[in-house]
Amino acid sequence: MTKKPKELHPLNNRSWLQAFFKNFNGKPPKLVGKAAITGVLSKPATKRKVTIRINEILAKASEIKIGVMGDTLVRMDSNDYRKGFEFVERVYKSKSKEKIIEYEVELIKKFKAKKDKKVTNISTKRAWRLTTYNGFYFIYVVYNI
Repeated sequence: MTKKPKELHPLNNRSWLQAFFKNFNGKPPKLVGKAAITGVLSKPATKRKVTIRINEILAKASEIKIGVMGDTLVRMDSNDYRKGFEFVERVYKSKSKEKIIEYEVELIKKFKAKKDKKVTNISTKRAWRLTTYNGFYFIYVVYNI
């Protein structure tokens, strides 16, 4: 795990002017929901809890996207989420970058196999660029109601 120092966090190094213009692209999704689930992925109970949480989100959402991130603020600050989604919920957290990347692919395939039109993920390729400032990586769901 490579943890970056908080002093290098992009939001801390943004000028007032950069922040002002960034908001023309829309607001980032609002972080909502319960605390992220933790646990060993080799235990079926952990995966079952994650599946239940995603199904709860699917029940209330008009569309969702499942992803993986190292830092919530940086990921939700990107332009693709500023315009497209209202809410983000972190559903699982781990300190293992490799395991969480594999699990994200597994979850996308699982929920796309259900042929649910609400799941808007296009690719099931592994994430390759994750940065963490606190040592944790997250599986998240962004969604609209």
